[in-house]
Amino acid sequence: MKKSAAIFCVLFFAAASLQAQDVFAPIELAPTSTLTPNATPSVSKSNNTQTQQAYIALDNTFYQKFITAAWYETNNMPAEAFAIYEELNKKLPNNPSILKSLVDIAVNSENLKAMQTYIPQLAAVEPNSANTYAMLAALHWSKGELKEAAAAYQKAIAKNPNNPQIIFKYVVLLTSMDSDKAIEYLRSLSNVYPRMSGIIALQVAELYLRDNNPTAAVKYLKEAIKKHPTMVEPYLALVKIYENEGNTNAALKEYLAMEQAGLASSDILVKIGSYYVLKEDRAKANEYFLKAKALDNTNAQAAQFLSLYAQDRGDYAEAIQYLQASKTYQDTPASWLRVSYLYSRLNQPQMAADTLAKAYSKFAGNIEVAYYYSLSLIDLQNYKKAAAVLKEVLKTAPNNAPSLLQYAFVLERLKKYKEMQNILLKVLELEPNNSGALNFLGYYLVDKTKKLEEGGDYIKKAVSLSPNTAAFIDSLAWYYYKKGEVEKALNLLLGLPSEELSDPEITMHLAAVYEELKNYKEAVSYYNKTLEIEPKNKQAQKAKKRVEKLISKQNKQAARQTP
Repeated sequence: MKKSAAIFCVLFFAAASLQAQDVFAPIELAPTSTLTPNATPSVSKSNNTQTQQAYIALDNTFYQKFITAAWYETNNMPAEAFAIYEELNKKLPNNPSILKSLVDIAVNSENLKAMQTYIPQLAAVEPNSANTYAMLAALHWSKGELKEAAAAYQKAIAKNPNNPQIIFKYVVLLTSMDSDKAIEYLRSLSNVYPRMSGIIALQVAELYLRDNNPTAAVKYLKEAIKKHPTMVEPYLALVKIYENEGNTNAALKEYLAMEQAGLASSDILVKIGSYYVLKEDRAKANEYFLKAKALDNTNAQAAQFLSLYAQDRGDYAEAIQYLQASKTYQDTPASWLRVSYLYSRLNQPQMAADTLAKAYSKFAGNIEVAYYYSLSLIDLQNYKKAAAVLKEVLKTAPNNAPSLLQYAFVLERLKKYKEMQNILLKVLELEPNNSGALNFLGYYLVDKTKKLEEGGDYIKKAVSLSPNTAAFIDSLAWYYYKKGEVEKALNLLLGLPSEELSDPEITMHLAAVYEELKNYKEAVSYYNKTLEIEPKNKQAQKAKKRVEKLISKQNKQAARQTP
């Protein structure tokens, strides 16, 4: 059954309660009083002898079985109920109530064999009832005999024109056969059941949409809203049409109308906020995301947007609160990563690491979480733990280049140079133009080995691939420094943007270059800059003392030479 038909069914029966009781009578049922448990069957004088004998044959076991079958049927156990009804039908053949139950179960379970067996029996017992015609229609429909099914439904409706179940099934059948006929029939129903005209207009619109006629659908959807302004479905159908047409203003207008009609859920309010995001109206967007959060404090989309806005304002603590209040936070790795990032922006590296540690435990096997957890451990200089985490990542994703590069960095910090070099060579085997790996390996060869030219070649390739990366230019300058081309090294370093002088490695290199050029004053200046960034840098402390001694020695020599 199509979704639109199912919606129509629900709405149709909901609206049926609005009608007078005599307008929508239930489907005709065969009398069941003769099967009432714990009661003595009453037989009128008009009953024939055969019927009387059948009643006498009924005993308590029969009643009990009937009650059990009814219980099974009520509790959604049709197979069990069907088996008992079949047994009862053998004992009391042609009883309308039992046959009706057998037919109902057969039709609902689409059991064609059972339908072919019991529907004709029901038709023989009650040949002219609306219910019998409806069941015959179902049998024809199940066999693909649509015209015959339609004719049977028409007879059923003629017998009981106010039965919503039969009407609904006929409409669904017409919809599958001929949309025009279905629309015509639905329009006729509007006159018969004026209180249902809005619901019927919605179904007509659904049929027009199925036939790719959105213009006609819009007309009936608006009629449905006019008749039933508190019905959600026509608003949403209009929104979908406008969104497909790219008419965002019209779609927003319908969402706002839903809000005005008191139909706006937290998700609808988020939709309105999202449209204001598209219109670049931040104030309105924020207003609606806050409304959504007020209606549902855990709304995930509202939390995401509000968190982003708080982050843009620099209110990282509030951004964290929004994310953690979201109902999806506990099960969404990406949200944990964002919270960790926001803690780092608050300059709380330990909280960032703790968040990632919990996420790493919670989302075992998630490569992205493990990767960022390793980065936080590196920031805390916990290189052994970082190495262990990265090893686990590489078991799952052995060719993941970013993880391999971080693992190489950790190995360098742990002074495992041979293994580090092998990892970098693996990265370059996977990605020959990985500039980060080229620079890393090149700098290692220049700084720690005698393979100066080989290292220089790696660095030059990295710079050619990414000519504006300060770290690569610094490595190239160090290559020239090692070669003895100190002026060349100095020019490269001085050409870097001033903001790059917050990197302690670059300031150390500048200090070393100036020291080599015997410009000790500038050398001390850059060693001091390094110590401002890293007060515990022992290499800088030692180098500064050495250069200060050289300055002192120079000053003493100059004093001796002064007359």
